[in-house]
Amino acid sequence: MTEIVASDPLWRTALRWFFGGLVAAPLGILPHELGHYLVLLALGVPDLALHFVGVTWDLEEFWLAVWREDYATAATIAPLWGVALSDAAGPLATYALVLTCCYGCAVWRPYPALVAVAYFAQARIRIAAEYAWRRLFNNELPSDLEAMAAGANFDELRVAVLTGIPVPLLVGFALVFLAATGTWLLRYLPRGRRIVAALSMVVGMIVSLVAYAGYVGPWLLP
Repeated sequence: MTEIVASDPLWRTALRWFFGGLVAAPLGILPHELGHYLVLLALGVPDLALHFVGVTWDLEEFWLAVWREDYATAATIAPLWGVALSDAAGPLATYALVLTCCYGCAVWRPYPALVAVAYFAQARIRIAAEYAWRRLFNNELPSDLEAMAAGANFDELRVAVLTGIPVPLLVGFALVFLAATGTWLLRYLPRGRRIVAALSMVVGMIVSLVAYAGYVGPWLLP
């Protein structure tokens, strides 16, 4: 599809993209968490619960065994491959969501909400990217297992610990995916109004995140 040319008044463009950003937080976060949740549900892990920004289960003994490198004990609590799959399922759900948004823009109509959700859903990679950068260029960092035991916690790190796949490889794929889809989606910001549309969308995203994290999310899925 060719670039979108603005035809609305400036204020209407700003309003449309602001409202598009308002749905970004719930629609960008929940599919990711559902990816984790559904795999863990299939595994039958104990005390599983879906929350507005995460999934919890009785995982303390599992990870304590992993940190001790006692994988046999960990496997009696939950299969290592299954937990690794559940950790990977969140990012995979995000990739699927972003591709769906891109498809929707190309085939149906470039609704601002589709663009906003696609961008917002990938913002989670920032923390992982910082860690991967340090891992690549600082040989004095502790191992991934030690870093996780010290408090580092994100999907790609947990997958790396359980599978041996290097964190920079997992994060690198996510960054390439972000660069490719993010660049492709730029065409749907109206030409001549891109700065207005982008700023309005970001403001909408911020309002969405504050409302979702502070009010709607805790009420919906405490």
